[in-house]
Amino acid sequence: MDKIISGAQIILYALDFDEAGKKAFLFWQSTYSQLKPWPVPKGKSPGDAFNDYGVDLRNWIQKGLQIYLKELKL
Repeated sequence: MDKIISGAQIILYALDFDEAGKKAFLFWQSTYSQLKPWPVPKGKSPGDAFNDYGVDLRNWIQKGLQIYLKELKL
């Protein structure tokens, strides 16, 4: 699994953005330099965004990829 993740151009980080999530982000970013923060538009996590606010997760993920891939000019 690590080999697959390591080969990704972009990894969107969308885990909880509380204190524990922020610490985890720093850890994962030190492991995967292509890790990019991508907080949910509503709620604390993707599950909350979907269940509580009806966020279209596919659209949200695609938007994140478009933004970061544009930065890389890919």
